[in-house]
Amino acid sequence: QAAEKHKISFFGDFQDACICRTGTISSGVGMAPEAIRAYHFRPTGFYQTAWTAPLTSRLLVDAAWSATINHWPEFRQPGVTKDTISILEQTTGVRFNARETYDDPNVQDRYGERFSVSYVTGTHALKFGFQDEQGILKAYRVAASSNVSYTFSNGVPVSLTEYATPYELQNRFRHDMGIYAQDQWAIRRLTLNLGLRYDYFNGYVPAQHVDATPNGWLPERSYAQVDNVPLWKDLNSRIGAAYDLFGTGKTALKVTLN
Repeated sequence: QAAEKHKISFFGDFQDACICRTGTISSGVGMAPEAIRAYHFRPTGFYQTAWTAPLTSRLLVDAAWSATINHWPEFRQPGVTKDTISILEQTTGVRFNARETYDDPNVQDRYGERFSVSYVTGTHALKFGFQDEQGILKAYRVAASSNVSYTFSNGVPVSLTEYATPYELQNRFRHDMGIYAQDQWAIRRLTLNLGLRYDYFNGYVPAQHVDATPNGWLPERSYAQVDNVPLWKDLNSRIGAAYDLFGTGKTALKVTLN
């Protein structure tokens, strides 16, 4: 409690987990133990700070900021190195030795802000505010070994596959935002619920540069930023009315339009 009318709260929840997935061949997946996908969820957590201030008996201000940190890089199983080549046995459909590709890092972070002002009188309960979020999705993909994997038939090599890695996958959004105003207005037996909300979503792909592939198949590449993928705007109203028919508080007529 920073002052009589100002309170600040903090919350943190840190998680650390591993989906190691070792063991026998997974039923229906077709992966030997050393080729099974495995993740460390690290760092992962949710963090929030909030501020509330009842400035007067009628006026309340509320604000908060939060961060959801979600990183889950893949890792190689014990005994699998960067020189281990992934092999698919086509007679059984089982892949062994290693996976085809690994993503490290994998990032899905999300940040949020909210702010509202509430003003309550004898006949009105007004509230104005907004909430907004920003997000990041990123993965760095690399092939298991020298951008190549093999296909065997009964243990005999029959073909190979080459990959154009490493490269990075990215997309982000600047705003997942809502701005709103609402009022509950009491007029004798009639109570009106009035609301208006504006939603806005803006996504983009940041500029990216990819180095030439080690196997020489592709030169270095550069891509300009792509904006407004997608760009969505929406305006929604909410209107409701309740009327106390006999003034007893027992029988009401209600209508809504949304």
